[in-house]
Formats: sequence, C-alpha cells, structure tokens
Amino acid sequence: MAKNVIVMIGDGMGWEMARAAAIYQQIQEGKTGTNLSDFYTSGKGTGLSFQNLTGYSLVTTYGTTVAGTNGTFSTNNSALTGSDSATGGSPVLPGFEFNPAFNPGTTATGGATVASGAVGNLVGYDPIEGGFFPWDAAYYGGPIPAGFDKEYIKFSYPDSANTATTLYTGVKSYNNAIGVDIFEQPLETILATAALNDKSTGLVTSVPIDHATPGAAAATVNRRGKYDSEFPDLDSILQQELRIYQPTVLLGGGHPLSVPANPLPPGVEPPRDFGFISKDTYEYLVANPTDNRYGYTFLERSANAADVLASTAAGLDPDNGDRLVGLYGARGQNGNLPVSSAN
Repeated sequence: MAKNVIVMIGDGMGWEMARAAAIYQQIQEGKTGTNLSDFYTSGKGTGLSFQNLTGYSLVTTYGTTVAGTNGTFSTNNSALTGSDSATGGSPVLPGFEFNPAFNPGTTATGGATVASGAVGNLVGYDPIEGGFFPWDAAYYGGPIPAGFDKEYIKFSYPDSANTATTLYTGVKSYNNAIGVDIFEQPLETILATAALNDKSTGLVTSVPIDHATPGAAAATVNRRGKYDSEFPDLDSILQQELRIYQPTVLLGGGHPLSVPANPLPPGVEPPRDFGFISKDTYEYLVANPTDNRYGYTFLERSANAADVLASTAAGLDPDNGDRLVGLYGARGQNGNLPVSSAN
C-alpha cells in the first residue's frame, strides 16, 4: 500500500497538449526541426518530466447518460427528476433502471432519444469509430479506416466534474456531478479515505478552490456550479470543503478581486465579484483570519502574498490540527491564477 499519494491533474491536457509543450521544451534545450516528425508523432514522447515516469499509459474517459422526462438522453442528467434543486432531494426518474449498454449519442451532450430506440446509460468508447490512439493517422490527414468517424469523439464528452469524481472515487457519474453518483448519493473520495486513515490532506489548484476538479475531491453536491452558500447551508462545494472534509491545506483561486480586468483610475476601489465565494463567507474570513468557525488560518492575495504564505505555513503544525486556506487569483483571470489552464 502506498504510504503517501500525490495526484497531479492537467485538466483538459490531452496527448496533443503534452506534445506541444514537450516540443517547445526540446527546442528550448537546443533541438531543431521544421516538422513534427523531427520531434515525435506517436507514443509518450520526451521533453517533459512526467514523460520519464514508468507505467506511462493512455486512458479514455467517459461518463453516464440518462434520458430525462423529455425522453432525450443527456450526459448532464442524474437519475433524479430534478424537481428539487437540493442534492439528492428529488425522486428517481419514473421507471429508471441502470442499463450498462453503451450509448454515445450524436451530440456534445448525448441527444439520443427513447423514441428512436436508444438505450444504455454508459457513453462508452468504440476505438473503431474514435481510433485506438490520439496519434492515429486518420486524425492527421492519413488513410481513413472502415468505421472511423472523426466527429465521434465530440459526442457525449465528459466534463471536469464528471471525470474528477471518477478519478477520486472509481465510480462513473454524470456531467456536473461533484463527488456523487447518478442517484446524487455521496461517494468516498481518495481524500476522504486518506483522512480516515489519519493522513494530512491537501488541495492546491490554479483554478478556484471550489471549482470542479478540486471540488470533487472534498465535496458531494449535484451541480458543479454550487460554489458557495450562506452559512449554515451545506449544499455547496466551499462550505463542505471548509466544514466537512477539511483538507489540511486548501490553496488556489477564487478571490473576489480576480474577476475585474479593466484598469481603474487611481483611488477607485475595484469591484468585487463573489461568484466563487459568497460575500458573507469572504467578509467573515477577512474579519476572522485565525480564529473562525472553520478552524482555518486564512490568507488572501496581497502585494507580498508569496512571502506571507511561506512564513505562515512554516508556523503551522498539521499534527496539532492546524489548517491553512489561501484565496488567490489574478485580475482578469476569472478566479484563476495567471497560468494557462482549463476549468
């Protein structure tokens, strides 16, 4: 059994993105070439540190698809009616029984219909239609094998919430699901498992701390857009992160000053956007940075944020129950840190 586990996620970073970065790094190190073939056109490639790891492999991710009350299958649907917005609050769709047959549909969110005879609640993946590898020649102007359809991979593709939930729990679910199954019931995440085994846990991200990829490790809600809620409501990602799962370290974006992009005249107070953290939660943490209802030491973006973070972290002891939450984000980056990333 592993003693410690670090999961690193490049959200949306497929083989093509990794190759682009790897080739750039090779060029920085002196390699020359004018065509992709001068670098690499298949396999894991070289140039990035993780490409040196053993056990390097490829996976295809897909989630579930459920026909709603209108009879149309969608990857955005849970198996509940949606009559109550609270997580798990709605009844199960009438007559629903999970069918493991593959049903990729024909649109980005599914699109197959009960009326047309569609069945199956797993999107699935057919390598004949979509290719066996991301570097298959059919995607790059080469011969098109029988049955191949370059549009196939655009059908019923999963989102970050869906895939993160599966990564952390081993259970496939629907787009929007944060740590819940298709019945909107909570799943045990790898972070929760670690905490139950007396391990320190942490979430460090370049996106808002309550966005889909970090949120699915430390929350169980039915919609990824439930970023925060007014205390004491718990049906939101941030409130569950801070009050239920309580990772030892929680660092990332989402600061209310990270959304406005336009420069302001001197002396003009910048507007704040409380999309990722409620005004109540933010103002409470600002007023109570070290002694608060969440049991966290709170830090936020500032002129010397890196130094403050380093010195504060050095003074905390996780074995003594100390926890740290840091809220950052660059102006004009919609809650994100100033690095290239997906959401």
